[in-house]
This record gives sequence, C-alpha cells and structure tokens, in this order.
Amino acid sequence: EILAGRARLREARARRTPPLRDHKVLANWNGLAVGALARAGQALDEPRYVDAAVRAARFCLGPMRPDGRLLHRWAGGEAAIPAFLDDHAYLADGLLDLAEATGEEAWRREAAALADTLLEHFWDPEDGGFFFASPDRHETLIARSKDLFDGALPSANGVAVRVLARLDGPYRERARQVLRAYA
Repeated sequence: EILAGRARLREARARRTPPLRDHKVLANWNGLAVGALARAGQALDEPRYVDAAVRAARFCLGPMRPDGRLLHRWAGGEAAIPAFLDDHAYLADGLLDLAEATGEEAWRREAAALADTLLEHFWDPEDGGFFFASPDRHETLIARSKDLFDGALPSANGVAVRVLARLDGPYRERARQVLRAYA
C-alpha cells in the first residue's frame, strides 16, 4: 500500500509546475564550501571531499576570474559583478584550508594573492579594517560600509583577519591593526 501511495504522489507531483531553481554560482559561498569540504575531507580521511574542494577552487580561480580579477557571480556561462570583500576573504580562507588538506603550496599562494587584493582595494587606511566594497571596482556610495558582525554568514572583516593571521610576515601585522581598530 505504501509503494502504491508513493507512485500516486509521484504522478501528482509530475503534473505540477516545478519550482524555479537558482543556478548561479557565487564566489563567497564557494569559498565557504571549499573550506568546509577541505576540512571535512582531511578530518574524515575522505578524498572525494577534498577533490570536490579542488574542483570548486579551480572554478572560482578560472571561469570566475576571467581577466585575473575575481568576480562575484557566474551564471548562464558568464562571470559578472566585481567581487566584494566577502568573496575575496571567504575564498582566501577556503584556499588556506585546501592548502592544509592537500599540502600543495599553490593554494596558499593563491590565498596570499587574494589577501593582497584585500589590502590594495578594500583596506581603510584611516581607521583600519576593510570596507565591503572597493571604490575603484564598485559604484560610489555616500558611505562605505564595513561588515563587522556575523549574521547568516561570517563577518567578512573577521574572516579577512583570520586569513591575514594565517599568512606569514606583514600580513600578520595588518591582522593586528584590524583587531586594534575594533577592540
């Protein structure tokens, strides 16, 4: 009886218009996924998770960076919208997790390049910390915001600090500057 009921439900469902699906790919969410998959694969000794993290990282660093500059969104076969602070920070953090899971230094170099972009385009030289949007890549706003608190997603400034602290040399001093600014 249960199997017959299931079959009738499937038939009824097949007659309905299915819900729309959002097929876009976002750099920030993929950065979070890269880190989670890399950490899970390492902790559980599950290579397929690390492989999935590698594929996602390559996509973000390839099609989502067509001219060498990371873009926020990929949909319908094209990348668009200049990347924001969270795109760079989350992806850099995920790449550092991937470097630890694979032992491949190339992921760490890519994370450092994203950190350089954070410092060059999002850094607030007056008060420290990072603005959410870059003045040379995004529209001019009356006031530039800073993402200071966790919400549904982690604070982009918090993740940026973690990235800088995980990298060597001058990056760590910038991490300290952000922490002092918000202490």
